[in-house]
Amino acid sequence: HCHPCPLLSLAGAVKVTPGHSRADLALALAHGLPLISVIGEDGNLCPPGGGWLQGLHRFVAREKLAAALADLGLLRGCQDHAMTLPLCR
Repeated sequence: HCHPCPLLSLAGAVKVTPGHSRADLALALAHGLPLISVIGEDGNLCPPGGGWLQGLHRFVAREKLAAALADLGLLRGCQDHAMTLPLCR
């Protein structure tokens, strides 16, 4: 079940990733948010998630983005985590 932040809580921005979570999908649909895909079926970044990373495979793009954040002193850390990846056929 999804419990979004109250508007007046001044909690700041909330990241909503409908493709990564059923709760996020429910929140996006409830608020009429557009469902934007930034990774194509081939695993490469595509518009609108591309920019300087467009066309790169998601794992290559992840490494380049982490390196760019580190170069700017903005990377707080990296850690592996398990995830479930549902696939449609």
